Amino acid sequence: SIQMNLLTRAIHRVEPFADESVTGFLMRVAYKNNLKSSLELIRHITGTKSATISYQQIPEIAYFCRNTIDEFLLLSGYEKWMNAEPRWLIHDEWLTKSVFVHNRSSKICPGCLTQSPHLRALWSLSFYTHCAWHECALLDRCPKCRRTLQWDRHRPAYCNCLEYLGDYPSELPQPQSLLLSKLIAYRVTK
Repeated sequence: SIQMNLLTRAIHRVEPFADESVTGFLMRVAYKNNLKSSLELIRHITGTKSATISYQQIPEIAYFCRNTIDEFLLLSGYEKWMNAEPRWLIHDEWLTKSVFVHNRSSKICPGCLTQSPHLRALWSLSFYTHCAWHECALLDRCPKCRRTLQWDRHRPAYCNCLEYLGDYPSELPQPQSLLLSKLIAYRVTK
């Protein structure tokens, strides 16, 4: 778009949350700056067609978003190749991406979104299926249109059909899945 070609830095600065995913943060930056999508924003900043954000790109992305590198290091969801395989950073830990990360769709906790409309990094983990705090199953589909929630939608708390996702109760947890989610949350947010 013409607007993106003229934009060398974001106009409006957005404050990151310590438990936020980098893609969710860029979703909020794109929305705050009236840009089409986070994917368009990523492509504009990095000059690539890849939606994957590498650890090495942090300085240029931080500069574009008017944030410090230290602020960006609070976020999770960067990829770095180690020992010939992609790793993913979450709360200062490098996890094997192919095993632990589910990154083509998005999961959300309606209760968490109501408290603060940002995407938590924990929601991207494959085995994290229930909210450790609200003790409910995470949603991966819009309750209204039934489409899979996309990781690059326009706003964190809304589906692409414009349905607000914070109003929906989710199903009651399965005890084993909830216990696993609580163990994961305890491990990475200590």
